[in-house]
Amino acid sequence: MSMNQINVIGRLTRDPESRAAGGSTVVTFPLAAPTSIRSTAAGESSGSEGSAASYLTNFFRVEIWGKRGDYVMRYIKQGDQIALSGELLLRKYKTAQGLDAWSFDIQATSVTLLRKKGAAAVPADSRIPS
Repeated sequence: MSMNQINVIGRLTRDPESRAAGGSTVVTFPLAAPTSIRSTAAGESSGSEGSAASYLTNFFRVEIWGKRGDYVMRYIKQGDQIALSGELLLRKYKTAQGLDAWSFDIQATSVTLLRKKGAAAVPADSRIPS
């Protein structure tokens, strides 16, 4: 059992992209996930009434392999809201200026479509098959 587990709800910022990798298919897409942050006045705790909530958006690069990726390609598009579970990965890469940079990626193991862009909630059986 892996201790590295992440659950995220967010929206796709672009349509998924598919490519062949090692005899299988991998689908990747960027996911924006807002996080509520409470700002506090001096002397108040973050849970106090009257504290204002603001939002910070985290961006993840998500990859999903095999048949699950095929389902994502077929049914999920930019702007759709999804819930996913998977492993959090820290990846190092070089920027265009040659500097080292880091990104948090998610290798998804399950994806559930929650809401199509501009639509009401989708049916409860919208979980992508395992």
